[in-house]
Amino acid sequence: MSEEKLNEYLTLASETEKLPKVHPDFPALGGDLKTQAEDFVVDEELPYELSGEGEHLFIQVTKKNMTTLDLQQEISDRLNIPKISVGFAGLKDKVGVTTQWFSLPCPIKDDADAFMVRLGEGDHWQVKQYKRHINKLKTAHVKTNAFDIVLRNCNPISNETLQNIADKILNQGYLNAFGNQRFGRYKDNAHAGLQVILGKKRMRKGNKRQLLCNAFQSALFHVWIMKRHELGALNDILPGDVVQKVETNGMFEVEEENFANEKARFDAGELYLTGPIFGFKMRQGEGAGANIENEILTEFGINKQQLKQLRLTGTRRALLERPHTLKVELLDEHTQRWQFSLNSGTYATMLFSELGIQVKG
Repeated sequence: MSEEKLNEYLTLASETEKLPKVHPDFPALGGDLKTQAEDFVVDEELPYELSGEGEHLFIQVTKKNMTTLDLQQEISDRLNIPKISVGFAGLKDKVGVTTQWFSLPCPIKDDADAFMVRLGEGDHWQVKQYKRHINKLKTAHVKTNAFDIVLRNCNPISNETLQNIADKILNQGYLNAFGNQRFGRYKDNAHAGLQVILGKKRMRKGNKRQLLCNAFQSALFHVWIMKRHELGALNDILPGDVVQKVETNGMFEVEEENFANEKARFDAGELYLTGPIFGFKMRQGEGAGANIENEILTEFGINKQQLKQLRLTGTRRALLERPHTLKVELLDEHTQRWQFSLNSGTYATMLFSELGIQVKG
């Protein structure tokens, strides 16, 4: 495949609203998401209790119309500490009122209260609480993200139809793709990540290089989705696929000799199909499903050695995401309220993309 064609493919993969729908029969709700910050509220839940002791100070911060990285930089500047020492679990949306945790290095000899006085509060953020803990907060240290979202200018819909849509999403899931913010304002992060992996773009190790490489990995996951859709195998399994048990999240390879049995379990909703987040340690089976994944790497000229050099370990990602909870209500004919919680690493915007809703901001 020519370089021009590959770039076209990456651009398409970065336009998440053009990805296939899990529920193509849903009526388009229309409407606008993020017309104002207060319409998009997110609250991050940690996966563990804070110990109250240790050399790291965890702070819970609510920010408004501000990126996580900008807040990380402001905390670093105020405390005169390296930005990399300010830990966080995940990036939160800029347009919205979002609450998340950060960790700061705070030696035992330092008084935590005095430390917080030095930090103070900003024009667009405030500290809700703080407590010591034994380790730094790292990426993906999140149990769930709780969302409280108002959609405006929606198409008229009956309450019964809206509840039926919510029930299907809760029970069957939606496409677990990556949101547009993953690929940058100009949709060029994945292109730059490819150049880094191929060695055509030299960058020092750091957050920026990691962000670009992760964007490319995410785009290839979308390429995989598109290829499965083109083959009519997006909502089906093939020998060589890696599937995930719905009840336990355990993964295993679908082998040819057991295919009929695993196919029946998949059709019964007991198994999820997983796709590739390419890396040198990524789990992979053998057969038709694995062949689709290998063809993608070959088309982009990527091999596992290049991924290893950049320490891109890779993983598997479930094709579908199911909310833990989901409640919807009509506030008026053109306004809806959605309240739900999602696993770490999943995107609320992709739930609404399934419903034909445009993101503002």
